[in-house]
Amino acid sequence: MHSWTSRANLLFSFSTSCLAVVCLLAAATEWWHPKEVDAHLEIRRVETFKSVTKGNEMLALNMKLDLDTSKLFSWNTKQVFFWLQAEFASGRHENNQVTFVDHIVRSTDRKVFREENIRNEYPIVSRGRALRGNTLNVTLHWEALPKVGALRVGSVPLVRGYLLPQHYFVDG
Repeated sequence: MHSWTSRANLLFSFSTSCLAVVCLLAAATEWWHPKEVDAHLEIRRVETFKSVTKGNEMLALNMKLDLDTSKLFSWNTKQVFFWLQAEFASGRHENNQVTFVDHIVRSTDRKVFREENIRNEYPIVSRGRALRGNTLNVTLHWEALPKVGALRVGSVPLVRGYLLPQHYFVDG
């Protein structure tokens, strides 16, 4: 006859195994789920482009953003984190990347964003005066966090080759 501890161990092991199988099946449903977003970004104007301390430059943009994250959500999605990333080349580094807008969309929040006058949350700063007259690329990155399973990531290029001004100014 088995002792009560061996029976408790058997019950715990069996229930843990069943839970693991259910979690694996739940995570497997995400493999067939679409992994894209509908996004469009228009840079309306450069609001601020100025020289700041120690030879750095700061850039602030005014943009129009149309973003639909509803395709990323399923019954297993807890939240989606997305961010806009500016990319440019400089004399020191071939690829500089700066995050200037980020947002968390929870499963209970609205999934479609149509913002007419969105501005940088964080300034685009270049060390060493690399922005003046340079081209700017903007990419949307996202991470879908599931309740169970692997993290889904993706990116979509939104703006390619936006030419920045040659001279510093502050609009307004």
